[in-house]
Amino acid sequence: MNIHVFECGPRDGWQNLKQLLPIEEKKRIIDGLVDAGVKLLEATSFVSPKAIPQMADAAELAAIIEQRTAAYISDKGAALGVTCHAQVETELRSGVPYPCAVTLDVERDEALAACIAADLGIGEERQTWRTP
Repeated sequence: MNIHVFECGPRDGWQNLKQLLPIEEKKRIIDGLVDAGVKLLEATSFVSPKAIPQMADAAELAAIIEQRTAAYISDKGAALGVTCHAQVETELRSGVPYPCAVTLDVERDEALAACIAADLGIGEERQTWRTP
């Protein structure tokens, strides 16, 4: 049996803070969650900074999500014996950026493709692999 933990504490928690949390601190928290094994999390939301000032750095956090997701895929590939570089795209779902597609610079590897689909929810139809 697989259990998927979807963490939304950063987004939900940060928007309720009275003081602004610096992007470096948000990144440190996100990195800690990822290092602890959290694969799916909501870190921000694209809303008006006038309404929720804590979300003013949403574009920066979306870029961090893309970078961390790409690093996770490269690390997973290395563990499977596949040296690769991944480029990840995000899309907004209800204002929240989610990894939705990946382009890899290697030929398709079935084990890595399955991990990307299972761990990150990026289906094989949204994975682009270098063709031989």
